[in-house]
Amino acid sequence: MKCTTPTTTVALGNFTTRAHNVQGEVKVLSKSVLEISGFVYDGLGPAAYFWIDDSAVPSAAGERL
Repeated sequence: MKCTTPTTTVALGNFTTRAHNVQGEVKVLSKSVLEISGFVYDGLGPAAYFWIDDSAVPSAAGERL
């Protein structure tokens, strides 16, 4: 996944809540640092991870963090 180093913080937006009350906002702080603020998760899911992709909808080309 390509990422250029921003000169300032870049707000990517809010999580889309699909299940387990997931909420939060994502910002890019640098080429290798994302900031997630206001994160909410009910803890009841069978697994918790982040899926990143540079398209509007995550695909097999994305990466699981």
